[in-house]
Order: sequence, then C-alpha cells, then structure tokens
Amino acid sequence: MKTLVLFDLDDTLVQSHFLHIESFYKAFVSVYGVEASIEEIYSSGLTTQAVVERTLELHKVSREEVLEKIKEAVDVMANFFEKKKVKVLPGVKKLLNKLSKNKDVILGVATGAAEKIGINILKNTGLLKYFPVKAFGDNIEYRREIIKNALEQAGTPKMVIIGDSIHDVQMAKVFNAKCIAVATGETTKQQLKAEDPDYLFNDLNNTDKVIRYILK
Repeated sequence: MKTLVLFDLDDTLVQSHFLHIESFYKAFVSVYGVEASIEEIYSSGLTTQAVVERTLELHKVSREEVLEKIKEAVDVMANFFEKKKVKVLPGVKKLLNKLSKNKDVILGVATGAAEKIGINILKNTGLLKYFPVKAFGDNIEYRREIIKNALEQAGTPKMVIIGDSIHDVQMAKVFNAKCIAVATGETTKQQLKAEDPDYLFNDLNNTDKVIRYILK
C-alpha cells in the first residue's frame, strides 16, 4: 500500500509568514479599504478566507462584504506571490527529490491558502513538479476537509502529515496518521511538543533521518 506524504506549505516547505503578512495587508487596503494585519489573530493553519474573515471582523467589516470581495482579495495576494521571491526552507528540495523517487510514496501538499496563491508559491519556488496531490483551502471552512480532499486524490488511506503548526499535529490525530512536526514556523518547538507529534524536528535538513521516520 502506498503512503501519502502530505506536507503543509507555508513555513514547512517555504519561508512565507512575513510575506503573507504583507500580501494580506495589500489586499485589506486595496480591496476592503482597511489597514489591518493578520498578526492581530492566530492565523496558522487557517484557510485564506477564514483569515480574512477573522481579521476584518475585528475592524467591523461585515461577512457579506468579505465574501463579496474575497475573489478580488485572493487575486491581489496571488499576484503578489507571482512576483515576490519566496525562499525554500533548508533540506526541503533534497528531501522531495529523494521521496519523489520512492515508488511506495505519493507526495502531496495541503494548505489553507487559496489555490491561486498556493500554485503561485509552488511555481515561484520550483516545487510544483513534486506534488501530484494538491489540496487548497478554497470554499473550505475546516482544515480536515482539505486533508480529506488530499486523501481522496491519493486513493490511499495510509498517510504521514508533515507540518509546522499545532493544526497539523491535530489533523494527523483526527485521521489516525503519523505526524512529523517541524519547528520552522511561528509555533515554537515547546508548543509543538505539547501536542505530542510522533516526531519533532528543528527543520527538514536531516534528509535520511526524516525519510527513515516517514517510512518507519
């Protein structure tokens, strides 16, 4: 049976937290006319739409207006990531190169980002070619729906989730999957450890060890 190795995107594969802060700010100002920041909420693991809703709720923007203009906001952010240089995190390309050659593995990426944004980040970084399975957060409220989408695409019940947030660890438990947590995002190593992932790394730089735990 093949194993779906499902990676989170932002701050797991690529260093993008501060770029997302900038992209959302541009969308908030240009589309909604509001100076707001996603730093006002805990945004890790949320879908693009949920981040917009929760942030703008603090600024008294109605949900109706948010939804009416969400496609325009996504376009602003997608355009931002098409042009902005995004850094791939340490060890990622080497790890994906090795895993992509393993016939027992299906590589997937699952992100709360809207598809236009996620695809532009993957293209920008040269990572798109590695992932036959891609699940995004468009029109989705809960992260488990993104994971379910990825599993359906892969056609296998066996899965390993790799991510940097507590949501990734929690989703692994929901789906009875192995979880490898990496402290490469805004969530601290101590916070990740408290969620009891199967394995916890500082980053994905130790390729052989990470692969050993994926296949274990």
